Amino acid sequence: MTVPFFRRCVLRAATRGCPQSAQTSFPVTKAGGKQNADVILAVGLPFSRFGQEKKEFRDYLYRKGEICFCYSGNDYRIRIKDVMVFPQCYAAIADRMRMYGAESLIVDIGSKTVDVIHVQKYVPVERESTSIPEALIQCMENIKSSVYQICNKKVSEDIIRQMIVDGDAMIPEDCKSVIRDGLRNFAKGIEAKLSELGFDLEMMPVVYAGGGAMVMKRYGRVQGNYVHYLEDIRVNARGYEYLARQKCKL
Repeated sequence: MTVPFFRRCVLRAATRGCPQSAQTSFPVTKAGGKQNADVILAVGLPFSRFGQEKKEFRDYLYRKGEICFCYSGNDYRIRIKDVMVFPQCYAAIADRMRMYGAESLIVDIGSKTVDVIHVQKYVPVERESTSIPEALIQCMENIKSSVYQICNKKVSEDIIRQMIVDGDAMIPEDCKSVIRDGLRNFAKGIEAKLSELGFDLEMMPVVYAGGGAMVMKRYGRVQGNYVHYLEDIRVNARGYEYLARQKCKL
């Protein structure tokens, strides 16, 4: 059964073994109590590894024939028709790139890496783009260690996330102070690393994306009208869907 593209439903699901949540778009029909679908997987890799690992990653995800599985109590029967791989970080701003001008710096702060893409004339400059292998997980661990050493208390990641989002939590003031210092140091370290890479954060639009965007918004030093924050942690996945839809139109 063929379903028009605009009626296709989107299933977002974390793919086991993948470095980024996979985004899939497919038409859904009912057959024998199962959801029956032809699937296009739209997924991403860090920009610095994109050229080298794109084919291998696509081959890893692609499966021939029919795949049956159960998810959230529903049975599915799917066939993977294509796997489209896109560079993460770039995907985060693909549908809004012209909002930020011809030159911009995109900084995607995730759990394990900070991906940096320098855009000139609306095109990523590969030689000036990189991945930094220190991100939110390491930040969280450093803060937990500092709270324990200074306050003799154990703090959960949920509390740290609350401090990131709200700037406050129902814990002792000395613990809050240590957490804030840790988040400020993390933001300061990101800005320092970008400066080391040769980027003047006050001379071009800077777009922070991913879970770390909230840290930079609340605790970063460089602020202003030219600093933007994409706080949706699914922004890359939405970008993969956008790019896949654009590719399907070609």
